[in-house]
Amino acid sequence: MARTILMTLMCGLLVLGQVAPAAAQGSGGEAEQAEEEKKEKKEKKKGRSWGKTEDGEEWGAGKSQQMGPRLYKKYIAAFELYQEEQLDSAIKILSNIRMSRLTPYERSKIYELLGFCAYAKEDTAGTRDYMQKALDEDGFLRDKNADIQFTIARLYASDQEWDNAIASLDKWFAIAEKPSSAAYNLQALVYFQQQDYDSALEPAQKAVDLAVKPNEGWLRLLLAIRLTKQHYKESVPVLESLVANFPKKAYWLQLSTVHGALGSYEKALVPLQLAHAQDLLETDAEVRRLSQLLMFLELPYRSALVLEEGLDDEKVDADVDGWEMLSNSWIAAREYEKAVAPLETAAQLDPTGDLFVRLAQVHIQREKWAEATRALSQGIAKGELEKPGDALLLMGIAHYSNKSPATARSWFVRARGHADSRKEADTWIQYVDRELAAQAAAGGGQAEAPATGG
Repeated sequence: MARTILMTLMCGLLVLGQVAPAAAQGSGGEAEQAEEEKKEKKEKKKGRSWGKTEDGEEWGAGKSQQMGPRLYKKYIAAFELYQEEQLDSAIKILSNIRMSRLTPYERSKIYELLGFCAYAKEDTAGTRDYMQKALDEDGFLRDKNADIQFTIARLYASDQEWDNAIASLDKWFAIAEKPSSAAYNLQALVYFQQQDYDSALEPAQKAVDLAVKPNEGWLRLLLAIRLTKQHYKESVPVLESLVANFPKKAYWLQLSTVHGALGSYEKALVPLQLAHAQDLLETDAEVRRLSQLLMFLELPYRSALVLEEGLDDEKVDADVDGWEMLSNSWIAAREYEKAVAPLETAAQLDPTGDLFVRLAQVHIQREKWAEATRALSQGIAKGELEKPGDALLLMGIAHYSNKSPATARSWFVRARGHADSRKEADTWIQYVDRELAAQAAAGGGQAEAPATGG
């Protein structure tokens, strides 16, 4: 656990060989060690720097980046206890060190290790405090200071202290030479949490642009900001990257939705069809959406196939709307024979008789007059028709087409009782009366029927 924390959060603890002074790295005896301590005190007194940087380069007249031998032993003992997760024992050793006698670098190292211990104890506030003390000592080199400042910002973010996280990040950006994509992503995330989407946009875009390889989380953050700001056009390449690198159903659906919002319905169809081909469309709403889009683009046959498969696989609810949609798709594709069964099922489920009237119209298209009159009878009996006059008119037309003009006339008479069908019913009545009179006089057959909008 301690090793993981060390690697992932604290950003660059010195390896032990770089912390140790030259005397500790050698094999000299006590006399040599005493001499080294004497030299150390002399150098401190003069205020001179000594040793090497963390990269192994001579530091010169700046900051010492090594520990004295005695402090080093205590530091190593505390560090080993920290690694063994004996945190209280490690803290006890570090707390007993007299900080006033140490160099800025040494104090920074002690505060840093105390920060590691605090984090291992899940004390993020304590971790921040110790890391800030390590910074305040100004004992580290620029890059190490930058690492610690970034760690402080991350700790504030983990505690959802967004204002402090932003302030810490601003300090970090001021000293960081080459901000990483991770840093920009963190900055964008903090602004996003504050609902400051304008400020979040630029760093979110930089995080994505600087990433060595696509990062799903960073792309999703950028997408969320773009969609929140209704930047639909700019969202398309983000979604395309998500689909290409992380092909999940949600991204296919979002890409289709964004194209639809832009009015590019042909483009909206493509990701939905690809998702369907991969068997990613699993819910009723998803399958119906694809079917409706196909219908909108005047591809009714494919719409019907999608719905039929969905109903067979029980992905589409077998309700009135589902069966009616399937029937309408077949009707639009002029596949009237295939439209009958689903429409009859829908009509049985519908609380009104309107779908039976619709079924009768399909039968009339098929010139199945007996089936049409049977469907109309069921619809009229069920009642609650949106246009009852039209149903009565259709019943008359079906009977007339089935060579029953007298029966047809009685239905036309009933139809004229409704204002919306009266005019057409009167036309049919006049026509049927002339035909019946002619038949009575000469025994002739039916004449050509009048045009109807029914």
